[in-house]
Amino acid sequence: MADVKRGRVALAFLLLVGLSGCHARNEDDPNKLPIVTVAHPLGQTVPRYLDATGQTQAINSVTLLARVEGSLVSIGYQDGTLVKKGQRLFLIEPDLYAAKLASAEASALQARATLTNAAQQYNRQIRLNAAQATSAQNLDAAKAARDTATGGLAAAEADVKQVKINLGYTTVAAPFDGIATAHLADVGAMVGYGGTPTQLATVVEVDPIRVVFTIGEADAHSIQRLAEDPAAFGAIEVLAGTAAEAGYPHRGRMDYVAPQIDSASGTLSLRAVFANNDHALLPGAFVRIRVVIGVWPHALLVPAAAVGTDQQGRYVFCVGKDGVIEQRPVITATGPNGLQIVTSGLGAKDTVIIEGIGSVAPGTKVRSRWSAINPQ
Repeated sequence: MADVKRGRVALAFLLLVGLSGCHARNEDDPNKLPIVTVAHPLGQTVPRYLDATGQTQAINSVTLLARVEGSLVSIGYQDGTLVKKGQRLFLIEPDLYAAKLASAEASALQARATLTNAAQQYNRQIRLNAAQATSAQNLDAAKAARDTATGGLAAAEADVKQVKINLGYTTVAAPFDGIATAHLADVGAMVGYGGTPTQLATVVEVDPIRVVFTIGEADAHSIQRLAEDPAAFGAIEVLAGTAAEAGYPHRGRMDYVAPQIDSASGTLSLRAVFANNDHALLPGAFVRIRVVIGVWPHALLVPAAAVGTDQQGRYVFCVGKDGVIEQRPVITATGPNGLQIVTSGLGAKDTVIIEGIGSVAPGTKVRSRWSAINPQ
């Protein structure tokens, strides 16, 4: 039995030695080494971006109200269509208020005649009093009548003004260009009764449109420094794209930065305005945002596939002169066309594995197949 055991141990030892020798021969034989595609980082001057998620928001959105009592006579638009500033959207019984205006103007005319007569009587009493041909009591009464008529005319003219305002309210017009929602009252409905304005519809301005978003505290300082110069801040270009769109086809300009960082979230609120004449952006939608805040004058770029992530952060694999792979910690930022800008941890002459980092490991020896990073 002891001989059998010694035989098994000897066999295992020989197998181990054989495998070790085979592995050593594989490392020594260049033809047996794994092949990786490598390149030097691409050096370019590229825009410096901040990426975020934003939400579109109408600059103006107004609920139209029936501010006078009456029957809804007509609706002057199709639900959900574009309306122009000043366009009549609803008409509320204008003949009723036109008649009220005529009555108020007649009352004002009568009050004006009454005042004219009272003023004449008062002036007559002044002359008679100077000639001691009337009593002080008659003079006082004439003055009171004149003052009362003056007040009556002022009240009548105020009534005319109020009725004119109400007559204007019978036409409910679009306050700006926008899209009108579905109407909330039908023709013939009684609106504005009981002193409570009746909601008729909402007009939403969609061109231009606003996008609100936030950025982290680390990036907030860069934006705030730019905001100190109004000309530079107004020139900041903001790009946007919806989930259904490729890239960032919409171009806008920054128009607001919050004066302080939100202590609860550690973010800074920003706002940009976009032209939207094709109405491709709808209020309330989420969009991808990219803010151009400057340039990287000598940026080093690598493909996104060349960047890995572990618990310590991001890294790339570099191949040394001896062909051994080294894991290099890096700091990256979003670059153009699917590339990553390496802001720290990499040199222009480093040999970076740009394809196949998932099939190799640090410390292993490889053969390098050279390529070039496509700037497109």
